[in-house]
Amino acid sequence: MKPTFENLPRLKAIFDKIHKRPGWTDFKKQLKLIHDIALANYELDYRCSEEKRKELCLNRCLFGNPGTGKTTAAKFYAEILKELRLLNKGEVFYKTASDFIGAAVGATPKNTNAILEYAKGSVLVIDEAYNLDDQMYGKEVRMGKL
Repeated sequence: MKPTFENLPRLKAIFDKIHKRPGWTDFKKQLKLIHDIALANYELDYRCSEEKRKELCLNRCLFGNPGTGKTTAAKFYAEILKELRLLNKGEVFYKTASDFIGAAVGATPKNTNAILEYAKGSVLVIDEAYNLDDQMYGKEVRMGKL
């Protein structure tokens, strides 16, 4: 189904809710870009075009002080990606840096892989992810699939 607001009324409702929120200018631009790319790629697929599809990185970093709406933004993001059929679950999983870090050397990549496997098809929010660089074992997260 063509990912237009007419065809996906829930997508339009989510965008409307986001646009009513003050601020979030960059976030709103990113969501519009994702929608535009999904629509362009749909058109290429529909026409069976040989033209290369536009690549889309779905990873995002949400910055801000406590109470600025990062968690709410992540929920909206998951809903939009699900409506655009870029995610199959569209849920949001919350983890902290300490959830990744194992008790011993070698445990961190296993923890990381388990978390990533569990979160497939969903949005994974890593609260205070900067702590991964501050922890002795946090650098091992990179040895996982992250």
